[in-house]
Amino acid sequence: MPHQERRIDPLDLESNVAVGVALPLANPKGGGFALNYTTLEQAKTNLRSLLKTNRGERYMQPFFGADLHSVLFEQNTDDLIEQLKNKINEAVEYWLPYVTIKTLEVSRKEHTINLNINFIINENEWDVASITLKYAIPEGS
Repeated sequence: MPHQERRIDPLDLESNVAVGVALPLANPKGGGFALNYTTLEQAKTNLRSLLKTNRGERYMQPFFGADLHSVLFEQNTDDLIEQLKNKINEAVEYWLPYVTIKTLEVSRKEHTINLNINFIINENEWDVASITLKYAIPEGS
């Protein structure tokens, strides 16, 4: 087994320096917004934000987003899962090039689609993170 070097982002060495704002926006303990203090936590926030945003929703960035809602309301077929995976992979590759998706699972059950994504950042195999998103699809779609 080849030796792998563990890379630590310099931002992560300062435990009291925030990397970014956590989502959803919250006001913990009466002041300011909740913050992320590691690049991995910020990457989770960025990925979640990208996947929940439709193109045209973000001010001054009309092409930002994975545009998943345009696919979610299509006929619920096996092709739908492939379309979702393609949209997710394309959006992450373009908007979050430092994120590498290791596994992308899309499952459906009646009127719900679940996404489970395991990923790494900056090709650092040591730190695998995951996010899970659930989308409810209205009946008749």
